[in-house]
Amino acid sequence: MQDLSYPSGGLTLNWTVASSGGVSNAIPEDARALGDVRADDVADFAGLEASIREKISKAPHSRYIGRCSLRTYLSPDVASPAVFTHRRIRTAQRINDEYGGKLSVATKSPGAGADAAFAALKTDAPILEGMRLRMYRAQSNEDEYIVISSIEPRLYMSTRLIIDFSLGRTAAK
Repeated sequence: MQDLSYPSGGLTLNWTVASSGGVSNAIPEDARALGDVRADDVADFAGLEASIREKISKAPHSRYIGRCSLRTYLSPDVASPAVFTHRRIRTAQRINDEYGGKLSVATKSPGAGADAAFAALKTDAPILEGMRLRMYRAQSNEDEYIVISSIEPRLYMSTRLIIDFSLGRTAAK
């Protein structure tokens, strides 16, 4: 199961959990491996699953039965070119500038999944993502924590976006 990642193409697979057997002096009856997959394109998930199934079918020992299931928890967080010039993005940048910050727009996927990406699959409208608080050690085995000083700027930005959008105050096209 090596060489399944293609980072320059936006596909990564990291095997994160493996388990088998219960004693050290016996060949285990079964084994299990779990991995974390990140992709820039939803179609890459099906391609990866097909690659894994092909490798399983070519296993050198016929007595082993291999199975593969791929569950998608988060859709790819894909930066769409249409987003970069959209007035909502420019509105968010203007509001952030007023507060003294700098809001950059990613032109390439960060290689992460995002809840907002599910919404993006259902619309051509831009989706603002990355509005969370600054944090460290997210989704790790260590303690996760947020940077307290990031709360106020994000709260300001979120509140102003809601107010401006509801009143129709967006940046010019």
